[in-house]
Amino acid sequence: MDGNEIFKCIYCQLTTRDFGEIIDHNIINHGDVLLKIRIVNTLQTATQERTKNYNIISNEILRNGKIIIPNKETMTIKLSRLPEENDPFLHFQENKKSKMELPLETDISERATEFLFKQIQDLPIPQSDLQDEQEENVMETHGEHFLDTDNSTELYELLPSVIQTLKNEGEMDSYVKFNRLLAGNKLPLKNIAFLLFKDVVSWYSLDDSHKMRYSPEVKQFWRVGLKLFKGRFLRFMSGMKNQGQDIQRHLNPEDSAINFAVPDRKSLDGSDISETLKNLTPRIFHEMIDMLHEHDQDQLQTYKICFDGKKLNAGVDGQKSGDINLWGYEGPPSLQKVENMYENDLKCISSLERAISTLDIRHITDLAYVPESCKDGITETGKNVLTVISERLSALRKVKQKKEISLEKIKKICTTPEMNAKYSYAISAIRTFIYRIGACIDRLLNLVDTLGYALSVINDVSFLYCRGKICYLSEQQNYVCITGIQNNTIKRDDVSSLDTTFVKQKSTAWKTIRSFAKVTGSTCFDALGLGGLKKQKEHFEYVFSGKEKTEPSPEVKKYMQHGTVNEINCVATLVSKVLPVFYPTQSYFEEGCKVDYLDNNFMLLVSPDGSLRSSCEFGGKKPCFAVEIKCPYPGNVYKPKVYYELPHYYVPQILSEMSVLETNCIIFLCYSLESTIVFEADFDSMLWDQIMSRLIQCYGKADSKCPTKLPSDLKEFQEKMKQYCKDNVRLIAEVPSVVAKTCGHDVVSSDKNDAKYNQHKSLQQISAESCTVSNLNKTVYEIMETVKEAYGLTRHIATEVVVYLISDLNRSHIPERQHSVPIGYAMKGYSMTTDVMRNMVNDILEKCYHGGLYVPVISFDGQWYTIAVRSANNEPLTILQLMKDVYKQARSIKKSDMLKHMKQINLVPKLSNREEVFELIDNQVEDKITILNGKDVKTTIYTLLKKKETPYLLHTSSTVAALLFNNSTVEK
Repeated sequence: MDGNEIFKCIYCQLTTRDFGEIIDHNIINHGDVLLKIRIVNTLQTATQERTKNYNIISNEILRNGKIIIPNKETMTIKLSRLPEENDPFLHFQENKKSKMELPLETDISERATEFLFKQIQDLPIPQSDLQDEQEENVMETHGEHFLDTDNSTELYELLPSVIQTLKNEGEMDSYVKFNRLLAGNKLPLKNIAFLLFKDVVSWYSLDDSHKMRYSPEVKQFWRVGLKLFKGRFLRFMSGMKNQGQDIQRHLNPEDSAINFAVPDRKSLDGSDISETLKNLTPRIFHEMIDMLHEHDQDQLQTYKICFDGKKLNAGVDGQKSGDINLWGYEGPPSLQKVENMYENDLKCISSLERAISTLDIRHITDLAYVPESCKDGITETGKNVLTVISERLSALRKVKQKKEISLEKIKKICTTPEMNAKYSYAISAIRTFIYRIGACIDRLLNLVDTLGYALSVINDVSFLYCRGKICYLSEQQNYVCITGIQNNTIKRDDVSSLDTTFVKQKSTAWKTIRSFAKVTGSTCFDALGLGGLKKQKEHFEYVFSGKEKTEPSPEVKKYMQHGTVNEINCVATLVSKVLPVFYPTQSYFEEGCKVDYLDNNFMLLVSPDGSLRSSCEFGGKKPCFAVEIKCPYPGNVYKPKVYYELPHYYVPQILSEMSVLETNCIIFLCYSLESTIVFEADFDSMLWDQIMSRLIQCYGKADSKCPTKLPSDLKEFQEKMKQYCKDNVRLIAEVPSVVAKTCGHDVVSSDKNDAKYNQHKSLQQISAESCTVSNLNKTVYEIMETVKEAYGLTRHIATEVVVYLISDLNRSHIPERQHSVPIGYAMKGYSMTTDVMRNMVNDILEKCYHGGLYVPVISFDGQWYTIAVRSANNEPLTILQLMKDVYKQARSIKKSDMLKHMKQINLVPKLSNREEVFELIDNQVEDKITILNGKDVKTTIYTLLKKKETPYLLHTSSTVAALLFNNSTVEK
């Protein structure tokens, strides 16, 4: 018994650490109800409670002349009956050699009884057994409680009646033989007939047939019978069990007329499988391959492998298995990687629980008073948990989008009432699943908000955190806006002397300065040709020829207007939801634009959406982070609302912003009305140098020529940017979005000397909402449960099981012997590529080869037909498949191209001189040096030409003409 356990009375408020005291209390005060107690176990991180039910009524036990003895070590109880002085059993045990006194009036039954007990007298009985025979252990089996007693005394009292009954039935001789076998230890007690007889005895000994339990050996016997002879065998052997209905579920075995005590069919179908089979995950069964090799060590057998898929009842809710498992070939990511990520997420949340538990140990109840020594550990772990939640939100939204797309496709199919009825169940199921995902997303966002506020309290900036949906920027002390310069007469030469930091974006001055630049941050992608040659030419002509670009469509303008309007809302989300949690010492500064010159040539203009600077030095320190904001327009179900991965076409823009602000990191935000995604990206100087070199090469000179084709290495360069997004960009968090109320400062000033930074302060004292440690504990617990739910909703459910069987080539059939054995299985979804199946088959063949099995034959159905006719490189393996490929290729050729090709066949050109002939020979025979009659072909052609005076090849041999003009080679 653990010393941390506390016992409580379930019927009153008594609490004690003494197990015996709580049992005695229940016997004395609550003897007319079931004996139950509550056990409280206090651990380091949590408190667990459980109820222990002994399923007895104390008063009933006492009325039967028994007492209840508690065992403090095992927390069990024993029912003991105190022996009396005239107990014949004890008298018999004390004097084992004496003869037993029997009444004078005896008959054959009594003499038989005396004989049996004389046989028993000679058996040694240890003194410890005498004590055990007086006690009845209360044991628990599958939630049921029963008494295990040795009724030796009762046996002595019942034996005369038993013998008389057997005598009347004529079975006395068999009974004596049975006891003689037992006495001589000649009867195997594991014999199945004896075990079945015991079950019949147990059946009729119970007061309720529901309490009947079967041993594993008996269950195995009935399971084998079910396998061989089906359910008719069970019904015949069972006989008539209880019939009718009972509201109290009490069925008396004496009302039945069974032949054997047969378990229920459901218990035989699959409940008592071994632990090995229960934990058998999809894989190749090496044990089965080794077993086959042991029986065929000389490798005399030839084996065949066959595989096929069968439908499953799909579902993973509350189950460990059920996911798509293709031995690592599923995904990406693979199932193993997904499970590892899930385990790491749970460990991260658990580490936050442990960090918070240190506050409980120090008896700290309010997060505002967390010691400095504990702040860093809790905040860093809390930020990691926020990232974990954000990744779960990303997975949920992807699944939700797929379900919404499926729902839209089904709706398009359902054009008639008949079709609606046919797909009604599918539509309802998808809508229910979408609702579950949406509810889980809402809970996770609420938990992000709650945990974020708790971390801001620990960071001592809770007054900056906005708990609602509206953020008043005039009261955000970490928000700094600018009053920009208003100058409508700016010229190109004035830009160098102008502090463009205070040029308000979207203002007239900003638009004028922007028109002078050859390339801007937002047009860098198209200027490099990464958006296509057409857009690159359009940008080049706009820069050097002044040709206006194509006017955006009304739809594109709507998207751009949406981004402009919601940019301030994203800024409000940044300063009120992100900075107090992740960057508590930073403030947001609005930025104008930055100009980059190349040899006094106005080359590049970049307009960052802002920057983060230290709050300690107002406007005097260089930025720590650049800020870029994107607000995608909410489109249809086929378009995600936010980015969970940075699109590679934003890479030149964010690198240019980090370059002009001289920072090594940028905060990239993607805003939607529901939530905002926060990324961090690092600066890559090598990639930025490559971008600048390409821009200079194309736009660095005044006489640059308009590109007519894209660079040959552009695709490789684009792959570098995609790799940058994988290596240098990381997801920070997804936080609930807010709507901004602007501060009211002037946008621009007519005097450039009035351009300034505008700082904000709270108009009234903000009282921080109290956040206790216990509330944070509840929040972390909810996060753990909701993350588990999110993982369950995003699991890829298998719909088929693919089983691989191996068998020999013998065609004999023996019912009791399996003709094949499984050597592996996998779980697949609705679709599976042929390449994946090919890899799995190759793995099995390799394991069989190393296991010593010769497998030259594979059998499968037409679903995987491609494996037999195409190689791993997609090359045809059969003549028929080659013919199909040739026909498919020829069918795609136009008629004009075919006629043109036919006209060129065997066409001999006219050559004017001998030099042209030798040049033609060098071009067409250079890589086709073969042997003709033991001589080099090229040498042979030169010799033939020298013998002819005419320069025409029509006079040469047909071999030379065929070699030159039909592109054929001469073999040996």
